[in-house]
Amino acid sequence: MSAELSFEAAMAKLEEIAALLENGRCTLDESMKLFEEGTRLASFCANTLQTAEQKILRLNNAAPPEATPASAAPLATAAVPTPSAPAEIVPDATGQPDNDEYELFQ
Repeated sequence: MSAELSFEAAMAKLEEIAALLENGRCTLDESMKLFEEGTRLASFCANTLQTAEQKILRLNNAAPPEATPASAAPLATAAVPTPSAPAEIVPDATGQPDNDEYELFQ
């Protein structure tokens, strides 16, 4: 795979190949060549993503703990607010609900 090929260009070409194979108008030989090229492109894209992920992990591990934002904490340790019970709708002297929320959503 060419070193000049970008991830985005490879993905675009892979999408084009998939569309050509899906339309069913290619000969068997053409389909095999497209499939082979698609396999190489898919491998290139997977390797590129894996390299990017490894780089991100290295960068995250290299950051000092105090430089890590609080929002980066795992979700499992984050506090999740408990929803409160809905307000009770109480009728007034005329028998109409005396609750502004009720009027908003009526």
